[in-house]
Amino acid sequence: RSMAHWATYGTVPDWVANKKKKTAARIPSPAELLGMGYTVGELAADFLEWAEHIREYSKHEVDNFRCALKPLVELFGEMQAAAFTSREMIELAEHRKRKNSGKYINQQQGRTRRAFRYAAGKKMIPASVLTEIDVPEK
Repeated sequence: RSMAHWATYGTVPDWVANKKKKTAARIPSPAELLGMGYTVGELAADFLEWAEHIREYSKHEVDNFRCALKPLVELFGEMQAAAFTSREMIELAEHRKRKNSGKYINQQQGRTRRAFRYAAGKKMIPASVLTEIDVPEK
């Protein structure tokens, strides 16, 4: 019937052109299945949003968090948060070492760990990331 329509009119018949196509379901990636598609940049943004609304942190401390997370996002923003390791924490400390004292670096590293602790508590990343990034301070 469709061939007769094509031969007669030279166009695709309406009942064929408007037919809903069955699309194959996309197979999710392993990271999506495990819920690990959460990036470091998203983690930092979520943590800062949460920290602004909690009374435990003053406006000054939220600004400190923002300063602590800025180099983290610059260096590792697109990386999956679940893949973050002590190697990246050490690289972050080395990056901070260029301009700052040891005490300040340790404080900023602690604030960074606090953001990861928040994400693990909300089940956005596996808790194993916390033990992985807990490197001794310098």
